[in-house]
Amino acid sequence: MSATMEVRTDGDLAELMSNMAELSERIATADEPEVRKVLDGARLLREWVKIHKAATSVAIEANRLFARAIRRLAQLGGELPNSAAVSTGRWLARLSDEDFLYFLGKVDQNRTIHSVCKEWRAEQDRIWRIQHRQMAESGEADHPVNAYSPERVWTQPTREDVKESANRLIRDLADAGTPFCREDVVAALADAIGVNSDDATIRAGLVEIGNAAIREADHQERIPGSGQFKRRVLCWADDDEDRPVNLPTFVTYEEESLGWVRVPWESATIGQLRSMVAWRKAQAEAVTQRAQAFDRLLVTIGSGPDDRRVSDGLAAAVESGVLVQGIPEA
Repeated sequence: MSATMEVRTDGDLAELMSNMAELSERIATADEPEVRKVLDGARLLREWVKIHKAATSVAIEANRLFARAIRRLAQLGGELPNSAAVSTGRWLARLSDEDFLYFLGKVDQNRTIHSVCKEWRAEQDRIWRIQHRQMAESGEADHPVNAYSPERVWTQPTREDVKESANRLIRDLADAGTPFCREDVVAALADAIGVNSDDATIRAGLVEIGNAAIREADHQERIPGSGQFKRRVLCWADDDEDRPVNLPTFVTYEEESLGWVRVPWESATIGQLRSMVAWRKAQAEAVTQRAQAFDRLLVTIGSGPDDRRVSDGLAAAVESGVLVQGIPEA
């Protein structure tokens, strides 16, 4: 590719449109560095359109160029800028060229490509369900396959897709530097992959994967500008026992109206850290008490060889009156 794959923000309307038309044609065979250059240019051009209140035709073509860029980058396996671009780019990459052109026809100047994608997927799914029900009722077929079928238009995200979206989302939240709660993660993840978080089963999966992404990122420090995390361990200079502390990615504290809230370490306050320390101490105390209870239980029922069943020892202790039935905690 030549060095001319630059997105222009100068010139008259005809020159801008000609530039985008040329890039749109060439991007289908461009390599990753050139596609990334066009993607960055398209993002800047969309902002330029807003600032300068450019013609509607320029705004639409800028959005279409952005869609072409994230589709091509997804096809090449390149890294996309955020979780929404990942899910949208991958979905667009699965479309045939014919379906992608149809999709581009739905792009306008007011909605993001991610929003257009979500709405179209919902529309196709609704049409498919209607056709499926009609054909099943008539006995013609159990599963219609046509231009609106999920096989052609909607491939459900895999678990790995969702995990990658969750990991990227957590990095985006860390970069944003603002507090967030579990509901924010669930809603953003559902939006990124285009699913309905009101469904109990889907919601449970989103919570599980979102929590796993947070745990993976925690106890690590974000490397600014890289979208990556690394472990950051500090030790006290005067500590002879060399006991380290892992700085967390997020400080976790509780708010009455929101429940548990996380805020990136660099944005957290001393009060929020104090709240997390108190919570961690309470957790440690509960674990210690539980360990002490198990230790006492072992002393009570642990006589005999190591291969003796614990249920036999427990039954003997209950029969002798050493242990009595208690009331389970609510």
